[in-house]
Amino acid sequence: MKQRILRLVCIAVSIICGNTIYAQKCVVYSIIGNVSTVNGDRQSSIQLRDTLNMNTTIKISGNSILELFDETNRKKYVINTPGCNTVANMLKDKRNDTIELTENYFNYILRNIRNNNGTIIRTCSDIASVTREVLADSIAYASENE
Repeated sequence: MKQRILRLVCIAVSIICGNTIYAQKCVVYSIIGNVSTVNGDRQSSIQLRDTLNMNTTIKISGNSILELFDETNRKKYVINTPGCNTVANMLKDKRNDTIELTENYFNYILRNIRNNNGTIIRTCSDIASVTREVLADSIAYASENE
């Protein structure tokens, strides 16, 4: 009798934990390159501030980066491995990064996600555009100080 109750408790806990893991949602914080969600034969591009759950299938092309923000666990996930898989499986891949956030940085990111005028969140379809933008800022700064 005790074993039967123990088994039922274990099954209940595993179901609750399993549903909690897959109910976990992440907000799209940054996109570089071509990243899309896949639903059967249909693909749709991911937008900033979209919410993805762990069952969402995503497709990341080569040289693309997707950053997700997990408000519940105070983590930032950086997915840069090309391929097509669920968010949960992509996060298990050791080539992708999981970053534990400090309280201050967590609040900073949270403000930027919730602020529609925030400039920290942006999307770049071309990786070189980020480099050109930083280089242009550096050149402008250098010429102002000469």
